[in-house]
Amino acid sequence: MTISPQYSLSIVSLLAFLLGLSCIDQGHNWADDFALYLEQCQALDQGTLVNLLEQNRYAMDNSYAHVGPYLYPSGFPLLLLPMYQLWGMNLWLMKVYCLLFFIASIPLVYFIFKRVSQSSSKAFIITLLVALNYHFIRFSDHILSDLPFFFFSLLCVYQIQQQKYKRPQPAFLLGLLIFFSYNIRDIGICLLPCLLVHQYYSKPKLALWILGLPYFAFIVSAGIRYCLLPSTGSELLQLLSTITLNSILNNLYYYWLLIGNYFVIFRGLPLLIQGILASLVCGIIGIGLFKTKISNPSIVIYIGTTIGIYLLWVSFQGMRFLFPVLPFLVFYLIEGIYALIPSTKKRKIVLGTLVTVSLIQSLGTSVYYWQKDTNEAHSAELQSIYQFIRQETPEKALIIFQKPRALRLFTGRNSIQKPLKEAQYSLVKRDHTVDNTASIIFQTANYTLVKHHTF
Repeated sequence: MTISPQYSLSIVSLLAFLLGLSCIDQGHNWADDFALYLEQCQALDQGTLVNLLEQNRYAMDNSYAHVGPYLYPSGFPLLLLPMYQLWGMNLWLMKVYCLLFFIASIPLVYFIFKRVSQSSSKAFIITLLVALNYHFIRFSDHILSDLPFFFFSLLCVYQIQQQKYKRPQPAFLLGLLIFFSYNIRDIGICLLPCLLVHQYYSKPKLALWILGLPYFAFIVSAGIRYCLLPSTGSELLQLLSTITLNSILNNLYYYWLLIGNYFVIFRGLPLLIQGILASLVCGIIGIGLFKTKISNPSIVIYIGTTIGIYLLWVSFQGMRFLFPVLPFLVFYLIEGIYALIPSTKKRKIVLGTLVTVSLIQSLGTSVYYWQKDTNEAHSAELQSIYQFIRQETPEKALIIFQKPRALRLFTGRNSIQKPLKEAQYSLVKRDHTVDNTASIIFQTANYTLVKHHTF
């Protein structure tokens, strides 16, 4: 009896959903990027985006290192807006909502690589190695733009592959889709060279104006965004000034290890073993590229531009930055395995082992997160602190705290990291020494809220 692809994809999607769901906890961890996304969602709902920009610009300018941008692109806050309007600040539901974007990506992975590889079996193996990977599974415990962007970027690649350019409307809509992906994460700009290279090699015999419609739609959309939303200014030149050959080499080493880490949990492994595994995975991916003779140049350009930008970036953000290109790296890994192992029987053993290891690691990750309390920023203790701050401090109070965006989200009070004299309050760990220039006004098991005296 033959099992249909639709049935198989449904089973895989359900399994991935259950694994991801078991990782989701109430509240959120202290990685407070989520807080600014939710604040932007609130600001869009209330029409206070300019006020938020002013508050966060002050907070970021008076915090250490690169905490975050003044504002994020508006795409993800817009996606969160219906959830916020229907259910308010329900962090658990918003995590499930983000997980659903990953689940919706699973059939896209299958159909993209069925077309690229011309093989249903290869496409299904790639789908399994993406859908059951522990990095994606555990990321369901975050309210961040990465999983929605993963879906929309794959949808763009799928539509680029499908585009026949026989009518202007689909071409224009493709440009809007690429812009919306870019409006979720700036790295979506890499979809434009992907489209350009696909157009060049597919050589559609159509009018140039139809071929140019996606770019026109993108530019018009970008112009509308510029006119409607407040300008945040750009830190790009400042960031570019920090790039050195050493930083690029460090990034290259970091992402080389990260690609190897995709298949194997590196925690606890000696660095030498990590390096060997990373070299093995990257080497097989290179063989896969050579074997296919770069027969999919648009995909190669998409991978190259994405990773190229990250090699220039100033901070390490973990596997999530690689999410958009990971399915394509898995594709070339599979092609490399096919090139290295001509025996069908041996190849099935290797591929079956890869899928089994992925499933075991995801099951283990789900059990770990099911048992672990990852709620740091919205625990009962922190909620009591937030409530006290809302009730007992002025609306324009300025509070020193190491997670300024999370504190502002839950209290409505602006926060900074640097100890400026303008700050009237500080929220510190309980073991922090409070000198005679401040007095304790609220204390919990782990935190102390102090008010600074003015003389």
